[in-house]
Amino acid sequence: MTEIVGRDRVEGVVVAPVDSTRVPDQKRAFRIDCDTLVLSVGLIPENE
Repeated sequence: MTEIVGRDRVEGVVVAPVDSTRVPDQKRAFRIDCDTLVLSVGLIPENE
């Protein structure tokens, strides 16, 4: 995901594939219309 589209609310996102160095290829980017965005950061829960 390279961009979140919308002013007061989410209207879409722009996504682009990345190369082997994880740099987005903006020439192949495209928009996906949506009204909700969920991000995950890969946290692992602690076990007690």
